[in-house]
Amino acid sequence: MEKAEPSQDSKINESSKDVSKETESLLTQLLSMGFDEELCKEAVKFTNDQEKAIELIFQFQEDRAKGSFPQETQLENDSQEDDSDSDDDSDDSEEYESYKMVFLVRTDLGMTGGEIATQVGHAVLGAYKAIIKSSNTQWKEDLFEWDETGTAKIVLSVKSKAELTDLFTKARDLGLNTFLVSDSEIDMENYTVCAIGPSKCSVIDKITGHLRLMR
Repeated sequence: MEKAEPSQDSKINESSKDVSKETESLLTQLLSMGFDEELCKEAVKFTNDQEKAIELIFQFQEDRAKGSFPQETQLENDSQEDDSDSDDDSDDSEEYESYKMVFLVRTDLGMTGGEIATQVGHAVLGAYKAIIKSSNTQWKEDLFEWDETGTAKIVLSVKSKAELTDLFTKARDLGLNTFLVSDSEIDMENYTVCAIGPSKCSVIDKITGHLRLMR
């Protein structure tokens, strides 16, 4: 007896289940990075790609600060004309900035997921303590803003110790808070992870904007 082929409807249902699982997985990943749940749920409506979702979340944060999230408010022409006298006040408002902390992880060491999580955990704590102990007011302001905007934490991959230390130096020279983690108390220069920030996304991206997310 020949086996009946799955119907078109069943194929569609199976495909929908796969998409749902993929979406749920991405949502879990985004929430673990410290992003706001509402923004994460909105982002996964548009994409199942992690990098694109993060870009959308940062855009949503800016829209929310401007009062246009989730939908941009449509103003009537009469209302716009009535508000024309207040243009000077709106020009004085500061442009919204997103904040994040990034972690550069070496891929050449072959660390397991658990080892990476441990090293990144050390980096978070080290970077935080460095700010608390520091007298740098800009770092403290950035820490406050980062905390207010969701404490976004992004893990990026680098290919070698040389690349890691080079980016560490560039970030430090730019005045950013940085912290290096080593995996051995014996060999303190066997660096595994570098934490940068927290700071404005636009500033950190000058150093790490070319890097890919850790997979």
